[in-house]
Amino acid sequence: YALHFQSTVTGRVSKHSLSGSGFYANIHWSPDSKKVCFVDNGRSLYVFDRNSKKITKIASDELYFPGIFRELFGSWSFDSNWISYTTITQTNFEKAFTYSLKDNKSYVISDGLANVSEPVFDPRGKYLYMLASTDAGPVVNWFDQSNNDMTATSSIYLVTLQKETISPFTKENDEEEIKKSENTNKKEEEKE
Repeated sequence: YALHFQSTVTGRVSKHSLSGSGFYANIHWSPDSKKVCFVDNGRSLYVFDRNSKKITKIASDELYFPGIFRELFGSWSFDSNWISYTTITQTNFEKAFTYSLKDNKSYVISDGLANVSEPVFDPRGKYLYMLASTDAGPVVNWFDQSNNDMTATSSIYLVTLQKETISPFTKENDEEEIKKSENTNKKEEEKE
């Protein structure tokens, strides 16, 4: 199995061998069209750089989940330098990460106490949106038949990605400063 690219201009096809566990799927082009993300049936996420022809394994699920393929990929950042994704941890919950192509390093985004899915960068790169469920515990265990009548709920969460970015949900201070007017100051001076 290999990754094939065909030029729409020349029709030329380039073929690149893959070294994962086989049966590749879920191809996602980067916004700059220089990189491609994909998964294999071993529940691993990869990125292929078209310029260097290098394939990098980003992450793998820690725990098996039934089915042929699982979509680990979340989204590309607008500048094609970051990838968001999830992995299934030992607790059977999905945990969110961001991966820096520049540093070849992943950064954990969620704490593992909620089942997180679909981490998506906003168009300006300030926020990461994701769905998270804090009541998914009894439902995510696919092997246990007692969860058939249970449903998990999810809420949308927002994470700020830079230290200087203030969350749009930050609570405002409702205390008002009392400004002394000049007349009040003059009256206080006269009393002394």
